[in-house]
Amino acid sequence: MKYTISPTQIGKGHAGTVYKALNKENNKMYVIKIINSKTNKVLREIRTLKELQDAPNFLPIRDILIDPEKFGFPFTLVFDHFHSKPIEEIRKTLTKFQMKKFIYEIFRTLDYVHSKGIMHRDIKFPNVLMNPETLEVKVIDFGISEYYLPGKQLPSKMGTLNYKAPELFLGYGFYDYSIDIWAAGVMLAEMMFRKKHVFQSTKKFENVNLSEKEMKLLRNGNQLDAIAGIMGTVDLLQYASKYQDKMDFKYLKFVGDHKKVNWKDFVDRSNEDLVDNEGLDLLGKLLVIDHTKRITAKEAMEHKFFDEIKDR
Repeated sequence: MKYTISPTQIGKGHAGTVYKALNKENNKMYVIKIINSKTNKVLREIRTLKELQDAPNFLPIRDILIDPEKFGFPFTLVFDHFHSKPIEEIRKTLTKFQMKKFIYEIFRTLDYVHSKGIMHRDIKFPNVLMNPETLEVKVIDFGISEYYLPGKQLPSKMGTLNYKAPELFLGYGFYDYSIDIWAAGVMLAEMMFRKKHVFQSTKKFENVNLSEKEMKLLRNGNQLDAIAGIMGTVDLLQYASKYQDKMDFKYLKFVGDHKKVNWKDFVDRSNEDLVDNEGLDLLGKLLVIDHTKRITAKEAMEHKFFDEIKDR
């Protein structure tokens, strides 16, 4: 075994745990991801990573270890170690330029990933690393990524609650790359307004004896209500009606009657240094209820909001 693995876990994804590891042959530090999912899912992730090895802001596989006795699972993936800080620490102190750089690089990566016919399906802060000194960015964890095939229905029960697009809560299985655009838009809003979660339910669970199935129903229903609380109930219902024959309305019963909120209403003393008209305009093009009306990653990169990034 040429790797000495640190006992301290540094990350955990949908399908594996992540550790630092020293390569004894070259004395370099790497990151290993011990996969604990089924073999066919692992092979799919490896295939995806190989397909994307030339993507910008990407950590390619450096080694694949197959040693069930050592790890307890058949596959362990090895990546370069990337120096970064937890984004929860970084985003509290980001300048406007750093924020623009961060989100621009996400769109650069998504543009390439989408051009290869792949949806990431779990864009969120823990899956984007940033070196605060160099401003380098890396998009990671393609464990639940999937190829987009027009007309093919996929499971909508995936992704992370606060970053899931509305169509996923409505059981729309024919979603496309725009779910990644929505998630990136949520990230931009959370950075711009310095809010941990922009779409977050304020409802409390009074009955602590609910089953896990009942709790999941409440969480998803309340999250859809939180989206409607900003985007407006009318827009959500019109969207649901547009695709009613392909949607599941079980979460709509949790949605109250909400008026659409203007993004300018989120601006206050704590975040006014990060907000400008171009940023609000971009946000309005990313966070759109109807997935067919969201802009693409390439169109986002061409937005005026990023002019100073492209000039450097």
